[in-house]
Amino acid sequence: MLNQSPMTYEKMMRMRDQYITPEIKNKILSENKGLNQKTLDGFLGIEATDPERYDVFPDQEQEIPSPAPEPKSVSVSAERSDPVRGIPYLTAAFAGCCSRIRATTQAVQFIKYIQLSGRTACYIEMNESRYVKRLGALYSVAGHDPELGRVRYQNIDLYYKQSRISEILKLGYDYYVYDFGSFEDSHFNPAFFLDKSLPVAVMGSSPGEFDAMKKVIDAAIDSDTRYIFSFVDEAEQPDILELMEDKAAHTTFVAYAPDPFVYLSDRNDIYSRIAVAGNPVARESGRKKARRGLFGRRGKT
Repeated sequence: MLNQSPMTYEKMMRMRDQYITPEIKNKILSENKGLNQKTLDGFLGIEATDPERYDVFPDQEQEIPSPAPEPKSVSVSAERSDPVRGIPYLTAAFAGCCSRIRATTQAVQFIKYIQLSGRTACYIEMNESRYVKRLGALYSVAGHDPELGRVRYQNIDLYYKQSRISEILKLGYDYYVYDFGSFEDSHFNPAFFLDKSLPVAVMGSSPGEFDAMKKVIDAAIDSDTRYIFSFVDEAEQPDILELMEDKAAHTTFVAYAPDPFVYLSDRNDIYSRIAVAGNPVARESGRKKARRGLFGRRGKT
């Protein structure tokens, strides 16, 4: 038997480029609307090991969506206001006690709830996951504004350029939902997280998550932070509430959501209570000034 070398990703790519000429590839892409480079590679039996290989919308015409609709009338006394336009809005922040705890799922589901309740909301990526760009590379989306860093998917505007936040806050959404990734991320900014109207910590209780969860519980987190536990068996929930002690009243449990963009209506009560908790009038007036960061780190300014 011949001693054949293993079929590596690089070798497969060379074979594809040898037999699938640019003319053939472009013809396939042009005749199949919605097909992008990622999908084409899948058809050719190639699985990329480097997600950076795929750019956002590499073969799709760029569409700049229309501006977000003007927010509905809201009581200014119960909302935080945009200092530039004076338009009332709320800010929510989601962060997981550790990575892969589905904090992004909770942020998107919360946005879906806000939209179903008649308000407008957008997603702002405050982590280094490149989730929004990967989303654009994998699925056909309604629009992409590369200048502002906005992707529109499933009726949600998702922003990935942190440098444009000051401009994004002028677009008139009722809610700006920030995804901070994980408390354990090196870039996590605790002061910025706690400065939001609705800080939400996404938790887990599995053996691999317990230490990170306990660290968040023991940290000097703001008293208005809400806690969402994912993947917790119903029989285990009383023990979790006991562990949460004085934070138990701010703790809720959610079931598995396979698709972040498909809203599960059984969460209405959970997200309703989180939204109500964001009234800044009820928050301590000086809570966001000169606060030390979580876990002994000083928050960046």
